[in-house]
Amino acid sequence: MSAKYKNDPFLPTIEAELFSNNIVTAKQAYSLAKELGRNASSVDFGLVSSSLGAIGESALADEMALKSLASATNATEYVGAARQIGRLRLAHRQVAEADVYYKKALQVFDIYPKDAINEVYVASTHAATQLYWAGDSIDCSMALGHVTEANKYLETSGLNLPAYLTSWRDGIVSNCSKHQEAQPRLPAAASPQAEHPFPRPAASLPKPSIK
Repeated sequence: MSAKYKNDPFLPTIEAELFSNNIVTAKQAYSLAKELGRNASSVDFGLVSSSLGAIGESALADEMALKSLASATNATEYVGAARQIGRLRLAHRQVAEADVYYKKALQVFDIYPKDAINEVYVASTHAATQLYWAGDSIDCSMALGHVTEANKYLETSGLNLPAYLTSWRDGIVSNCSKHQEAQPRLPAAASPQAEHPFPRPAASLPKPSIK
């Protein structure tokens, strides 16, 4: 919206109003999730965590993401929660702690082996985790290391992985090529007004049908 209406004199007022509304909504969602307790699902906690992260409430977002991970019932919920915690920790330069949770995301099919429905799905999930890790990285050296790990899945012969994964990887590499000398910036999770240093995919992995 900012790019399209950048010359609109009312844009700052509109953005401020939208952000204020987002704060109220996220806080209400947090209160509801706390009230529901064990009756809330992993997805519920995950959505609340994302909303809180978007308004800069990192501590509350982390609390909800941990609950999302603890209440996960399948691979999709588990990997999403683990990635979210990793992202929040990296936003505060807690690299070692972030590594723990991204590694948990990579171990998802050890925990939910029945959800590994086929080789393409497993490779796509792991490639996406490495690319999320790259995109959340605190600098390009770290990011490109995870791109290399993602390539182990993306370049596996015979697998036809979703095209958006390759585009996502190429966007990260391109960004680093252009900004190798720039100072590292925090990911968007650290501040609601911060621009994420790496592009995000437009698509997401489909949830497998689990019988």
